[in-house]
Amino acid sequence: MTGPDYWGLVNRDWWMCSHGKQQSPIDIDPKVLLFDPNLKPLYVDKVNGTLENTGQYLTFEVDEKSGFPVFISGGPLGAYKYQAFKIILHFGDKENFGSEHTIDGEHFSGEVSEFHSRNSLITHFLMNKDKKLFRKKLIHA
Repeated sequence: MTGPDYWGLVNRDWWMCSHGKQQSPIDIDPKVLLFDPNLKPLYVDKVNGTLENTGQYLTFEVDEKSGFPVFISGGPLGAYKYQAFKIILHFGDKENFGSEHTIDGEHFSGEVSEFHSRNSLITHFLMNKDKKLFRKKLIHA
């Protein structure tokens, strides 16, 4: 027993993986998808980074020191911009066995997972034991 479907059984601390709702991996049901003809195109900036073969998958880490963050915006994202920080490419060693997620119950030979955080700052107030307020800016993910 391996894979995301069994993580909650592998370790007691991960019980939520077997009982949680709306979590990865997901099965996309084409019968409930809606087409929106008014969606605008997505825009993706160019980026520098490092591509690495980990032995399990290919991973692309965005070079944050380059000073050129990559953003995705437009389309259904509205006014929000999301900053990419990692892309993972999964491939299986057999046909139809590489994707974690499924479409109508069917696995595919590969999958691309992109990891982003929303690029809007929120202010968070913290209070210490002396009742003094500290203001801290956090990236809202």
